[in-house]
Amino acid sequence: MMEEAILTTLLNEGWALGMGMGNGGSWGNGGNSWGGNFKIDKSGGELGEFIGVIKTFMDRKNFGFIECAEAGQGDIFLHGDQKKMYQVGHTVKFDCVLNKDGKAVAINLKSGLK
Repeated sequence: MMEEAILTTLLNEGWALGMGMGNGGSWGNGGNSWGGNFKIDKSGGELGEFIGVIKTFMDRKNFGFIECAEAGQGDIFLHGDQKKMYQVGHTVKFDCVLNKDGKAVAINLKSGLK
């Protein structure tokens, strides 16, 4: 429950801005349409490829965060459309981009194991 409250607070503080948010304040086209509507916003720049660990993910909200100190951006937003089959605790390789608000977003996930 505490994790859900933290993620909801982050969402309300602007993590969703510029990252495919629909008219109804959710990730879809309004309402609770979670699948397949995520729009990648690279307008803040591309930081490169990194390896991190999926720290949290809320299936109900369809987003979570990747922990990656190397990227220097704090926790990196992960939308469910980018998550694929990876789970919390998995090491992943990903491209890190910044949205229009300068928030770090993970895209193009693949296995971070060699």
